[in-house]
Amino acid sequence: MEIEPERAEMNTLVRGAVEEYQHVAQASRLELAFEGSPAPAHADADRRRIQQVMTNLLSNAIKFTAPGGRVAVRVRADDRSVEVSVQDTGRGISETALPSLFQRYVRGPDAVRDIAGTGLGLLIVREIVEAHGGRVAVESQVGRGSTFTFTLARKPASALAAG
Repeated sequence: MEIEPERAEMNTLVRGAVEEYQHVAQASRLELAFEGSPAPAHADADRRRIQQVMTNLLSNAIKFTAPGGRVAVRVRADDRSVEVSVQDTGRGISETALPSLFQRYVRGPDAVRDIAGTGLGLLIVREIVEAHGGRVAVESQVGRGSTFTFTLARKPASALAAG
């Protein structure tokens, strides 16, 4: 997968994705919240590809969360990395389904059949994040929801300014 990384402020990039999905969340009667990192969270990232990651994660979180639920998106940064998490109060994913979740055409065995999907979204997320040298993870409990997290390497602002 080809990426074109550039200096990106992840608070701004992720907040933009959340704002684009507010109408979808409202139509689904869900709360969609954003919590940014207190400090700037710069990373070398392909903005278009990270937008695609956020689209897939937000779409899934909204799709699998019942009306009245909540989706929370957070950005955290330290000296070495930027972490973005999408946490929902949805149906959750069984422990047996987690190991194969990021593979091609995989939908959990407990997935609702009347919810559209190709089974490619999380594979795309993994491929994009890994092409950035990052990692993606999921934590989930059936009936309690899921948290998908991706982490990208970060250059401190001083290193970015220096080149």
